[in-house]
Amino acid sequence: SGPIKRGDIDTVKRHLSLLDEGVELKALYCMLGLRTLKIAESAGSITGTDAEEMRIMLHAGLDE
Repeated sequence: SGPIKRGDIDTVKRHLSLLDEGVELKALYCMLGLRTLKIAESAGSITGTDAEEMRIMLHAGLDE
């Protein structure tokens, strides 16, 4: 997803809040988001605290 690759934390937060009612869709978004994050980190397009904050948000979405 573009927002994950760009480190656009605000957009990912909005996506997650919009998916609050669809638990299965939110879990799928988070699983795919974590894969995308791994690819983006390997490519160097997201690093450091942005990557860690994104990881925490996406893992939290799986736990709900």
